[in-house]
Amino acid sequence: MERKIEKTYFALLFDLLQLGGRVAEQAWQLLSRLPTNADLLQAVYELGAGEASADWSLLDAAAAPRLLYTLQLVDFYSDTVGYVGVRATGNVAGDYLLAGPGWKGAVPKGNPGSWATTNDYPSRALREEREGTSGFRVTVGPDGRVTDCQITSSSGHADLDAATCDNVRRRARFNPAMDGDGNPTTGSYSNRVRWVIPKD
Repeated sequence: MERKIEKTYFALLFDLLQLGGRVAEQAWQLLSRLPTNADLLQAVYELGAGEASADWSLLDAAAAPRLLYTLQLVDFYSDTVGYVGVRATGNVAGDYLLAGPGWKGAVPKGNPGSWATTNDYPSRALREEREGTSGFRVTVGPDGRVTDCQITSSSGHADLDAATCDNVRRRARFNPAMDGDGNPTTGSYSNRVRWVIPKD
């Protein structure tokens, strides 16, 4: 017999968050793994009853195009300046840049996370299990290529810092900055690379 649903799926999850401990942790896992199907709704009921062995792998990937979501962008005065979401930007992956009015700086092409990956880990640092975060700033030429890279905050390991700039110089590409007349010009860009040893 089908259980009568008296609360919405989200209301149930937010009620479970109030319980704390393992139940709240698993409720957060459910919230972070949308979209869901009817099987996960049943799992929420079971979780509320104290059964922590629910199967969290039952996801309805086919529901992703139908999932309605939105990210509202607001300014300092709480005025809405834009939306990212199904109705505003569609339901495919995308890259979004938040910038002030008249901003004409260099914009990365593609995902900066692919410039330095775990495959680029310096072998000695990997053997010695060294990790760290390297902050960097690059100068971007009018052609969108990196002309210089400087470490702005060290990981504490010279080889990780060197690998950061080596890989960013080699892989990073940009839409160049624009001058007041709309012509490509030299610009800069800053970011960080987290060097974390991959888990087996």
